[in-house]
Amino acid sequence: MYRRPRVALLATGDEIALPGEPIPPGGTVSSISHALAALVRAGGGKPVVLPVAPDDRATLAAAADFARGTDMLVTIGGASVGEHDLVQSALAERGLQVDFWTVAMRPGKPLIHGRLAGCRCCPTTLCRN
Repeated sequence: MYRRPRVALLATGDEIALPGEPIPPGGTVSSISHALAALVRAGGGKPVVLPVAPDDRATLAAAADFARGTDMLVTIGGASVGEHDLVQSALAERGLQVDFWTVAMRPGKPLIHGRLAGCRCCPTTLCRN
């Protein structure tokens, strides 16, 4: 018998609101985390939906601490090259080792994949919706 993998899901961005919360101007409801949680559950994993992290390097880095002890961290948003795309630099503060970045694929580009200290066994996957 094998242990079910624990997958941390982290939506990022100032424009993201949790279901039931007021939506900021130009914002959207964080539904992707919950859809991914359902997919993780259907695949036999245990999802860990983390609180939405704003576009702030220190907060994003701290959010990675909540993923410690999980097997994988999936981020939603913030992986591109814009001024608010801080995931890569923030997680670098926590030891992110990038395996590859800027893969042009649809849907979901760009994509970052790497390893983050504190996640057991499996590499960390970072993706942008």
